Amino acid sequence: MTGVQTCALPISDVLKGLDNDVADAYRGLHAKITNQGVTFGECATAWRPARIKLVHPTTSDDSGKPEDARTGDFFYAGGLIKRPMRFVVAYAYPSRVRFVADVDRRPSCSSENVDLVNYNAKDASVSVYGDACSSCPHDDQPFRHGQPTSCNNVMNVLMIPESLEDIFTFSFSKSSWSIGRQLVDQAMANRPPWGKFFSLDSKEEKRQGGTGKYALPVIHGLDAGDNPVPDHLKDFAEFVYTHFSAFRKE
Repeated sequence: MTGVQTCALPISDVLKGLDNDVADAYRGLHAKITNQGVTFGECATAWRPARIKLVHPTTSDDSGKPEDARTGDFFYAGGLIKRPMRFVVAYAYPSRVRFVADVDRRPSCSSENVDLVNYNAKDASVSVYGDACSSCPHDDQPFRHGQPTSCNNVMNVLMIPESLEDIFTFSFSKSSWSIGRQLVDQAMANRPPWGKFFSLDSKEEKRQGGTGKYALPVIHGLDAGDNPVPDHLKDFAEFVYTHFSAFRKE
């Protein structure tokens, strides 16, 4: 991916009338997205949102997890995230990831060439994941004879926290995939989707048929009347959406 994309909204439109601390937070996020080394008014395509991870009992110590993180905590490269975290949804997209337990330390394959709109698990002859997955070099392609393989659905959600500490991506997969899908459905029920706050927290669940536990994200939609999203956050979410959408299309 190369080149630049035109920004949806000059950052000055977001900053009008804001306190210095809030304005500085937006300037910092804007600088990350646009990479100020390029011409003003254009967006560089090298930016990636910070990825949030959820601590499970089996999360290894070499995964970037802070030393004081405990099961159920969320963290990213900048440290622990205070929970519950209030956020708005700026963007969402599905993907697929191949991860074989006890074999792959990291996913051996991932693809964002996914079409969930035309998904039809009953018709295995129809490739619902595009050419990239249908020509997968691995033996276990996304679906074989209509049965799931070691490839898993992932719902990726771009979150802007009320704190403005960063712009995050959280990937819902396996046991949490339906939670991510519900979050996207609830957000898209609003127009625009960033017109409502959600909260991100976690809980522990017992594994079926075993004594072990795992952590699961918990999402709550907040009443817009009691928790209104400020206009400046809506404006910035629109800016992020338009930039990220153009970046992915490129």
